Amino acid sequence: MIEHGIEYVNEHGYDTLSLRKLATECEVSHAAVYKHFASKEDLILAMKVHVKSVFSIQLAKAVEDYKEEATEEILYALASAYIHLFIEHPAYFNFIYGAGDICIDFDDPKMKSDYKPFEIFRDISKKHLKAFGVREDEQVQIVIGMWAIVHGITEIAIMQGTKYSGDWAKMACNILKQNYHIPGETML
Repeated sequence: MIEHGIEYVNEHGYDTLSLRKLATECEVSHAAVYKHFASKEDLILAMKVHVKSVFSIQLAKAVEDYKEEATEEILYALASAYIHLFIEHPAYFNFIYGAGDICIDFDDPKMKSDYKPFEIFRDISKKHLKAFGVREDEQVQIVIGMWAIVHGITEIAIMQGTKYSGDWAKMACNILKQNYHIPGETML
């Protein structure tokens, strides 16, 4: 039901979603949907929690082998996990970023956030930057830039009509290295 709800919202918007319509989409009784969700708002919350959880788990798994090290491979792992999740589930990208309820405070040097996937990206990126001698007062702008590169390439990769036979994640890693002078060979 959650997956159908995400697809429905991406195709028709939040305003037209109803538990009855979802029941019809899922080919279940109306009562079946109400057993799981008391209201449309409960369903939308469950959908948001689902996408954020899947995304957080994917990012955490991608970097678990690098917890003690700060190497350029960790950035590739982050970029790859980020991009490949949304290539696999493009509806997640549109759903989660179209909701407009993610809060990140870039005025705060710690970049406080209520968005776990960004927190993982931020923490790994900051650890990496610190290991390469980037001062803390420079890290906010660099993390924003790094996230923008990965996020932007992801959006291009899932855009209808976009064709590219290379690896989007390798492209992102190369751009990160070129723009932020991160040591290591280019990967393309």
